[in-house]
Amino acid sequence: MKNEIDIARIDEDDDYRQELRWRAQTDLLWLAKFMLGYTLIDEEDHAEVANMFVKKDPRKPLEEQDTKHKVRIILMPRRTYKTTFNIADGVQWILCFPEVAIMAMTASNSPDSPLADAFVMETAMHFYHAEGTPLRPLHLCFPEHVIHKLPKAGEFTTPARQNYRRDPTLKGVSIEQSLSGWHPDILKAEDIQDNRNSQTSFGLNKVWKNLNVNIKMLADWGYRDHTGTRYGPGDVYGRMLSRPNARTKTLWKPAYSKRKHALELDDDDLNEGDVILFFPRLLPWEFLRSVKADDPDSFWTQYMNVAEGNFKPTFPIERLHNAKVEDEHSPEEDKATIAWRFEYAEMKNAAGAVGIERNGRMIIVEVIRGQFTPTALALRVVRSAKKWETHRIEIEDTPGARASVPAIRNAALEEDWHLEISWSEFLQDDTARSMAIKSAEPHLLAGRLLFSDGLANGDEAFRQLYQFGMVEEFEVASVIARVVNKLPSSIAAEGFEVQDEEAFKAYIEEDAYNRTYGRGKYNTPEPVFEEEEEWQPGAEGAEFDDMMPGLTG
Repeated sequence: MKNEIDIARIDEDDDYRQELRWRAQTDLLWLAKFMLGYTLIDEEDHAEVANMFVKKDPRKPLEEQDTKHKVRIILMPRRTYKTTFNIADGVQWILCFPEVAIMAMTASNSPDSPLADAFVMETAMHFYHAEGTPLRPLHLCFPEHVIHKLPKAGEFTTPARQNYRRDPTLKGVSIEQSLSGWHPDILKAEDIQDNRNSQTSFGLNKVWKNLNVNIKMLADWGYRDHTGTRYGPGDVYGRMLSRPNARTKTLWKPAYSKRKHALELDDDDLNEGDVILFFPRLLPWEFLRSVKADDPDSFWTQYMNVAEGNFKPTFPIERLHNAKVEDEHSPEEDKATIAWRFEYAEMKNAAGAVGIERNGRMIIVEVIRGQFTPTALALRVVRSAKKWETHRIEIEDTPGARASVPAIRNAALEEDWHLEISWSEFLQDDTARSMAIKSAEPHLLAGRLLFSDGLANGDEAFRQLYQFGMVEEFEVASVIARVVNKLPSSIAAEGFEVQDEEAFKAYIEEDAYNRTYGRGKYNTPEPVFEEEEEWQPGAEGAEFDDMMPGLTG
């Protein structure tokens, strides 16, 4: 692709100027490379990226530019000019529709990280002509848009706009801002997920919530462009991708992919000849190997767009799906085990799991998760026990959990259901908690942990198990592990068969763990103390005069 713009001819030949105007309005790659001066953009590397954005036709109304796809998700590695294309696309919208209102949204827009303001300023600079400097092709072809004074930070309005509108042509905001009252036509969500707001589940959830609040500013026909890189399985892009929508168009592009002959090779064993580099000039092989050596985790997310990074899951998703069974509950034969973990600290959801022990296997038949008032939670606890006809439940002894006992007792009276509570140890240490949850893995591999098909909250259960160690939510994984670890430790349990060497190996590993940490059959039972009857004056059979117990002097 050669630059064929003849600057001297633009003023002299109106037909030529109109030809350039039309191409700038309809060919994004050409506009970005030649008219806007982003010379490092390459047709071979970026044609697919340019084609992801709305193909514009200034002869049609704004709302009819693309009636099929209203949302675009463009996931590209760092250093591949995804922000550049987003800016160029914003320029093109303005050239086609001077009345347009665009909102550029970034993760932050603070004094120490004014990303949205920078997005606006770079866009405005393309229309700015400083006195005494040569006119550029954009100025010559679109003189109605030229500005001679830079706009204030965060806002830009083209002089070509004819009608008053509260929204500027382009406004820069943070996803954390309150945006009530603004109603843009186009939302450009540029890197709304960053290293700051992706560190905790609270931060991830906040980004997702704020996005869903803010997109309500758009009309039904409004357009959204989401450009970014992955930070983890729980990031905003992962959540969007997990909710397929016919109105969404997606481009996922890593730094490279394996060639056919190298599909079975581990990434560390690859050579340059084993891969197809998608951005060879911008991300050469030597650079990518150096980045991976320095920080493998960020390499996988930021350059390969792999949400899980190089993470090896404890609970493989294929195993979880293969553990689904059709189950019919038989109250006469089944024994239910119920475990709960209440809201605590950053874990804002209570979770419960119900398992049915059958033939040496534990079938998870119910998973409960949500935010409840104390009264509602107590009712869920009691009604779950009543539903599965058990009079004993286990609750993790998290700080504050015992404060729920009065409410649970009241709920049990209302439901006319006798209920006993046993308290399991609160594992505050991260390593101990992690090992307790991972101890369910041998049961999964040996076919002893199963899940009822159609399980409510089953997707959340599988997410927390599969992504355990990558995401901070673990309350569902924790209660499932507590339930399944109620199974008999012995491999000779009734109905259990060793199906293959892998299952036997899993059992040996589990047994070694139990022996080391005193769990399962190696656990020393807690002493049971009989409750003494409270002394009452005048009790039947008393041999002494009524008096309060204690020293008599």
